[in-house]
Amino acid sequence: MRKKIIISITLLLLIFSTMVFATDTESRIIDSDIYTSEKDKSILDNEVSGNVFNISTDFELSSSAVVNGDLFLVAKNVLLKSDVTYSDTLSKDNEPAIDKINSSVSVSGNVYIVCNEFTMEPGVEINGDLYIVARKIDMQKSSVVRGNIFATAKEFILNGRVEHSVYASANSFLTNYYSTIYRDLYLTSSIANLNSVIRRNISIDSESVITNSDFLVYGDLVVNANNFKYSGEIDGNAKIASKDLSFVDTSDEKAIKCIIKGDLNYSSTKEIENIDTYVNGAVAHATYKNQIKDIKSKFNVKTFILDLLTFTTYIFIIAWIFTLLNKKHINNILNIKTGNTFASLGIGLLTFLIVIVLSILLFIINIGITLSFAIIFAYIFLLFISTPLFVLDIAITLKGKCNIYLRVLLITIVLFLICQIPYIGGLIGFLFTTIGCGRITLYIFHNAKDN
Repeated sequence: MRKKIIISITLLLLIFSTMVFATDTESRIIDSDIYTSEKDKSILDNEVSGNVFNISTDFELSSSAVVNGDLFLVAKNVLLKSDVTYSDTLSKDNEPAIDKINSSVSVSGNVYIVCNEFTMEPGVEINGDLYIVARKIDMQKSSVVRGNIFATAKEFILNGRVEHSVYASANSFLTNYYSTIYRDLYLTSSIANLNSVIRRNISIDSESVITNSDFLVYGDLVVNANNFKYSGEIDGNAKIASKDLSFVDTSDEKAIKCIIKGDLNYSSTKEIENIDTYVNGAVAHATYKNQIKDIKSKFNVKTFILDLLTFTTYIFIIAWIFTLLNKKHINNILNIKTGNTFASLGIGLLTFLIVIVLSILLFIINIGITLSFAIIFAYIFLLFISTPLFVLDIAITLKGKCNIYLRVLLITIVLFLICQIPYIGGLIGFLFTTIGCGRITLYIFHNAKDN
């Protein structure tokens, strides 16, 4: 009898504990988008099935947090945490080696961040792209971005792994031997210190570039710099323009790797002695003529915030006025699909060409100068409203639980960030405006046809 009672009590305790733990697990799961705004620190330790939108002074994703959607953050400091066990042995950089990563943040989608300081601790994973504007970016060893990185920063420390490409503009750009970029690196900087692996090609515009013995490029290298101290290995070809170019093959009186396996085409103020000892392929030299001006990151927090507020206000006001004047637009937008998006792009480009050609013809024949000015001003007005209305249409299409104007605000911030991307941001902005212009033209034709 006593045994039966003990067994029954034990079973009841097991069932009760199972219910408690199941409740705790379920309480951690948030099956929707999260919209939060905090004056102080905001900490998220849940598993979120949707997207996360946060504006706060400090934002922290704890090591147990999982975001299955996209992450949108505006904060002073952003920290993506991990729980790591370190061993007693030291790694090559004289820091404790990682023995085990117990838990770490995981984000399934893209991450969009505007902040002062951003830190990715070891083991943190971003499975999409990272779009970021910050004063300092610290991507620590064993952290992973499985997509691309588009970054503008004053200081960028990249010691993790990037499985696609990196497009960066930074005053100071630093990598060590932990860092691997699986595709390409496109960099504009003042100072670049590289000690990493790039599995495709690398292109750098910088005032000063230093590569170390662990630097390895599987593809080609293109460098335009005032000062370039080269060590490491390039498996492809190299094209270098540098006022002060040097090949460094010793460190602390020890020989280090310094080789280019392909061809070298370089310009400098003087030729490198014994260049054939460093280059396996053909060598071509030209005298360096044009000195690079000081290249520094254009990122300034105050200017950035002012530009963001100006752009957001412009988009928001135009969208708001248009919805007031045309309340039926929300229910009658032109669907955003691949086919009509390409059609809108083509019509937008065609509209530009027609306006240019027609204006020139009217000027030439001297009888339509006033009409020509009218067409040009009408086209400028069309361009002025095209981006806000395209943003509005995207916000209407992305039907969510939050207010439509909040969606307009979030899309505007993302668009602004994307337009800050080095090399391709301007092109994306141009395409966005052109598509918006084409959509307005299509919308006018559709309404005229219906009437």
